[in-house]
Amino acid sequence: MTSAGEPLSPLASLVGVGLSSEEQTVKQIPYSWFGQFFKQSECAVKFDAGGLTLTSLNQNRFFTINPASTNPHSVGKAVKNTVENNDNEIDNDRETALQFNWQQLDRPSAFHWSFFGYLLNFKAGKQTYCVPFLSYRAKSQFSDDMAVFWAKANQDRLCKLVSRIEHAISSEYPRQSRVNQINARVAREYARWFPWSRERSLNLSEELRAALTKLKQFKAWTSQDIANTCEQYIQRQLLQYKIFFDSVESNPLTDKQRRACVIDDNNNLLLAGAGTGKTSVMVGRAGYLIKSGQAIADDILLLAYGKVAAKELDERIQLKLGPLLTSNKDDQALGATGVRDIRASTFHSLGMHIITEVEGVRPKLSAWANDEKAKNNWVNDTLASLVKDKRYCKRLLTFFSDHFHIEMSSFYFENEKDQSDYLSANEIQTYNGEKVKRFPERQIANWLYRQGIEYRYDALYQHKQSDKGTRPYLSNFYLPQYDLYIDYFDIDETGAVPLFIDNDSYHDSIDRRRKLHQDNQTQYVELYYHQHSQGQLLKHLSKALTKCKVKRAPVDDEALLAKLRELGVIDKLVKLFSQAISLYKGSCLDDSALAERLSMSANQVQTDAAFTLLKPMIKAYRAHLKSSGEIDFEDMIAKAIQYLDQGRFVSPWRYIMVDEFQDISEPRARLIRALRDSTYRVSKEKPAEDQKSAGSSKDKTKATSPVKSTRSASLFCVGDDWQAIYRFSGADVQLTTEFEHYFGPVTKTHLDLTFRFNSRIGDVATRFVTQNPMQLKKSVESFTKGNKSSVSIVKGKSANKQADETNINESKREKSALTDTLDSIAGLLTKSKRETDVKPTVYLLARYWFLLPDSQALLKLNQHYSSFTIECQSFHAAKGKEADYVIITGLTTGMHGFPSQRSTPPVLEALLPEEEDFKFAEERRLFYVALTRAKHKVYLLAGKNNVSPFVDEIAQLCRTRR
Repeated sequence: MTSAGEPLSPLASLVGVGLSSEEQTVKQIPYSWFGQFFKQSECAVKFDAGGLTLTSLNQNRFFTINPASTNPHSVGKAVKNTVENNDNEIDNDRETALQFNWQQLDRPSAFHWSFFGYLLNFKAGKQTYCVPFLSYRAKSQFSDDMAVFWAKANQDRLCKLVSRIEHAISSEYPRQSRVNQINARVAREYARWFPWSRERSLNLSEELRAALTKLKQFKAWTSQDIANTCEQYIQRQLLQYKIFFDSVESNPLTDKQRRACVIDDNNNLLLAGAGTGKTSVMVGRAGYLIKSGQAIADDILLLAYGKVAAKELDERIQLKLGPLLTSNKDDQALGATGVRDIRASTFHSLGMHIITEVEGVRPKLSAWANDEKAKNNWVNDTLASLVKDKRYCKRLLTFFSDHFHIEMSSFYFENEKDQSDYLSANEIQTYNGEKVKRFPERQIANWLYRQGIEYRYDALYQHKQSDKGTRPYLSNFYLPQYDLYIDYFDIDETGAVPLFIDNDSYHDSIDRRRKLHQDNQTQYVELYYHQHSQGQLLKHLSKALTKCKVKRAPVDDEALLAKLRELGVIDKLVKLFSQAISLYKGSCLDDSALAERLSMSANQVQTDAAFTLLKPMIKAYRAHLKSSGEIDFEDMIAKAIQYLDQGRFVSPWRYIMVDEFQDISEPRARLIRALRDSTYRVSKEKPAEDQKSAGSSKDKTKATSPVKSTRSASLFCVGDDWQAIYRFSGADVQLTTEFEHYFGPVTKTHLDLTFRFNSRIGDVATRFVTQNPMQLKKSVESFTKGNKSSVSIVKGKSANKQADETNINESKREKSALTDTLDSIAGLLTKSKRETDVKPTVYLLARYWFLLPDSQALLKLNQHYSSFTIECQSFHAAKGKEADYVIITGLTTGMHGFPSQRSTPPVLEALLPEEEDFKFAEERRLFYVALTRAKHKVYLLAGKNNVSPFVDEIAQLCRTRR
């Protein structure tokens, strides 16, 4: 036992030199009278600047450890005797002592009054210690001294934490993940120092007081404080790199473009309107990261939607960043490695890279990946092989007869024209090639054909019709061999008819037909909608024809297949199956997820029928790729995701930048998320010195990198939900509109100043696209102003391509809508007298390519209108492009009308992202894309009849201003 005032040599060695005599003096805390009675000892605790020692311990009576430990001296060091630990008990006959330095204590010891003397409590590691029966003056005599000793021992830790936080929030953008880490660390440290450190009687240094003040400020951080901290960082960066942002593009970047370059949260979504300069941000952000020393090229992954976009982005980066980052000696070394190595990648080339890195050899790409015709030929040959099986053949014929089209009841439509347009757009026809007016009529016609019964569709009644002033009676079906008439009526079980039909007139017409047949004694069969809706239509028809002694000569399956080939239906089926195979593989669904997806189909019977036919084809397709040792584009994404999820590939990229984000599919989003999260796992699990070897790619993890860090990857996505037009290929607009639900908390920025179209075009286009309430609300202002004539509707005899519109004769030209419009543009250019070396451009746009002039007609147009350049683009192909003037054609209804009323086959619908509730949502966005290609003026060519409803809506918007 050491005497009072004698230093504890083991503790003193922990303190070091430079301590005052007071600090080196060992203080002793005696027992109370009760403790002395039981312990037969005066001293309970000794402490000095180095730590404290618990003496004369007896676990059963005087000293407790909570929770019970299997090794009571694991935290402290036994300095006297050995703790016997059998059955968690300390030998009562031996004196033991536990020694702790102050850094081992989570916070200063606390004194708690009790009748038998003060209790001393403290926590070290995961164990809580309690020494009972201390002197009744223990707290007043020793509490402050112990607190000061603890504070001095832990001051350096606190000051370093505060310093690191200050450095972090000033030297890098305060990401949400970093803020969360700081908050958690501050909360833990705050609990160690407060509230006891507020006592004014404590002799704490000014440096420590200052650190505590900052700790309190960090603890009191609000969302506004965090936002202010972020803003301070942004402003410092904008000022420091002003020259760079002024010169990275031909024109200085706007303030919002610059902010988008600097903001670097974990997840970043830049909503960039049409023509607002999103590519400039992609280039500027990549250059800024390198210029500021936050990254080298190997840290940056740029992802573009397609090869052309990736190539254009590559060229833009080399053109803009190359000279800028190598313009002075300080930047030459950085620029040399920072520009040449920046490469934009497509998702497929990224997938190929990941697979190659993991498997060690570059896989062979199937020739079908880039040859749709060859793939369709294989599907056609495989289908021809499968139909040799009688069961498969019958299923195929039933599918065509009953499930090939999505049936829409007459009761669904608001008017007869909508029904007619739908049937026309979806090319609803019979085995005989007839275009019917209602779906049940197709079912009747196909049944008659398959039974070998001759019929005529919409046949004129063969007998005298007595009613004058009425339209001639056309029977839906006429069987000439039996002089038998069949009529189908849209009447449900209650006698009601569709909304657009007058009930009384309709029933009167039925009565007239019945009387006519009765008067002429002609055979007559009536069929009804309620029979069809109950699945009894053909049963009633068959029974009626049997009663009329109509003979049948069923057509064999081979003849029916030949007929389907003749009608081109098999070709359509081949394309459907080819697309379904790609969507099925591209969805990256396991069997259970696929079953769930199919079960949710709105047309489950049709979906199941199609998938039954598709299954053996998918099996054959997979077998072919496996036997050939090949992969397709869908495999590139699926296998890359698999390798990332398995941890076989770890992303070396710290900055992932995605262009045209609104066009990506869920599997591609899954790939992006897996890339981001793989770097997070490495940063959490590996120490900093191990980061250099974290990735699989040697060229992506250079040991000489001066900026490698353990920070997880940041995700920067650029998109515009108003321009999401690729759902048919699997793109999911909800990944943009509900970004945070998929990727987590996100920082959104906006580019709202367009340099392309004028304010009038912008006003009309914005109000048009935002009729859909699901589109994100944002404002897009125009750099240039427009006038009322910036959006014009031109009405003529026909707005579609006509032969006489392209056969231009110098002496005499027919003034069609197109040529009138081109003449008008030529006149505008003559009046404006713009002096420029670049000829103005005029785009001819349509929903479908075949509605546009062919190459020869286009050549003649350009020869005639030599003052400007005319180009043809489909709406989809025009995305990302711009012209001085835009002429939009094909604005009709019907088979090739716009908005398209073609229904998506249920088997494809089941594999696509969920469709939006808003009618024509994607077609509306597609029209927005078309409208916003024009810089100065857009012309809508509309005929006098069958005009697109979008034209009427635009006309209304043009008459009103926001």
